[in-house]
Parts: sequence; C-alpha cells; structure tokens
Amino acid sequence: MSQQFERTKLLIGDEKLSIFSRSHVFIAGVGGVGSFVAEILVRSGIGTITIVDDDIIKVNNLNRQLPALHSTLGLNKTEVVKNRLLDINPQCKIITHQKLLHKDNLKELLTVSPDGSTPDFIVDAIDSLSCKIQLLAYAAKNNIQIISCMGAGRRTDWRKIKLAKLDETNNCPLASRTRKFLRKLIRDSYESTKPNISNIPVVYSDEIPTAFGSREIVSLGRDRVVNGTIAYIVSIMGSIAAAYVLEKLVPTST
Repeated sequence: MSQQFERTKLLIGDEKLSIFSRSHVFIAGVGGVGSFVAEILVRSGIGTITIVDDDIIKVNNLNRQLPALHSTLGLNKTEVVKNRLLDINPQCKIITHQKLLHKDNLKELLTVSPDGSTPDFIVDAIDSLSCKIQLLAYAAKNNIQIISCMGAGRRTDWRKIKLAKLDETNNCPLASRTRKFLRKLIRDSYESTKPNISNIPVVYSDEIPTAFGSREIVSLGRDRVVNGTIAYIVSIMGSIAAAYVLEKLVPTST
C-alpha cells in the first residue's frame, strides 16, 4: 500500500486497509451525493470503483457536485469523476459507464469484473425512481450488499439526516415512493422466492421538505423536478453512505 495511505493505516491498521484495496464498490449516480461517496471511497483506499451515470456536467451542478467546475462544464460526468479519482489514487481501478442504468442492462453493468464477479457493495445514488427500484430489487435478489440514498433536495437541516432501514423512514417522499413501487415490482416480478427488501439500509432526511421546484427535460426525453439543493446536505449524506460501506466491508471479527 502506497505512502499516501499512511495516515489511514495508522487509524485502522494494515488488515482493514488491505481489505479496502481488494474491494470493488459500484456507484450508481455520481452527481451530488454520489460524487462525495466516490471521493471518500477512493481516498480510503478502495481498490476498484465502478461509476455509472448518463449525465453531463451543467452550470447548475456547480453549487454541490464535486466534479462540477467551470472548466468541466459540458463534459461527461463519469469521465470527469474518473480523472479526478485517478488523480487522487492512480492505482485505483476505475470502471465507467456513461449510460442510464435500467432493468435491461443491470446484469451487464454489474458483472464487468474480469472474472465476471459482482461488486462487493453497491451504492444507489440515483434520482430516477424507476431505475432506483430496479437496482434495489436486483441487489436484494442476488444478495449483493447495497445502501440507497434518498432525497437530498429541498432540505437544509443537517441534523435531520438519518441512517435507517427503508421500512422505517418518514417525511421522505422519495423513500415512500420507493417502498411503494419496490413492493409492487417484487410482487409482480417474482412468483416464487421473493427478495427481502425490508432491511435495505438508506440515508435519508426526515425534515419536512420545502416546496417542489420546476420541471426540466433530461436524457432520453425523461423529465424531472428541479429542486433546491445545497452542498453541505449532499456531502453529509454521501459521507454517511461511504462510511457505512467501509464499515460493512470489514468483517466484524477483524
């Protein structure tokens, strides 16, 4: 392990650092929350990181997303994040997919390792509800560890950010809709053994959100609401998600 991780090694020891270096984390969405997750994981010594995002960097990303700079406007988000991560740790293997994650390419995206294995952990930082529930259902069905990040927009109170099971959230419209449509997806798509979705860990805020913003068209003709956001909320949510991943990658006996 290179000298750049000396301070981390002093804190957690060689064995845990070695586990991190052998681990593969898949991050779906590298905008506000997801970019902070990626940054923390690469600075913690994770050896392989896959990032998936279909967006480009826009001027309205500058207020909260790590890859967003005036010099990167208009560039593919995955390539900018990849270059940033490699500048932090050139030894990290970065796999990028500049595309929308959906039910028809999930298996392909999640088995890109040379040996065809799945990642050790998935971080869901997707805005799209349909893509989010497909990823959560796939992870549950295939017993892949996952943490899901809920809505960071329309919030200002950092004290309200929580880590909980999906079934235990409140005051979060995205978590509520995720529960509803994930249950429907499981009910309609799995006739025999149904994946257990009740214990999916999520980072969310129980702050009552402010009013919705306007709508805009995004890729492939999809539209979405543009909500107010601020950097410290997305960074805290990303930090909690990354910390959870690092904690769970290390066996309790270590």
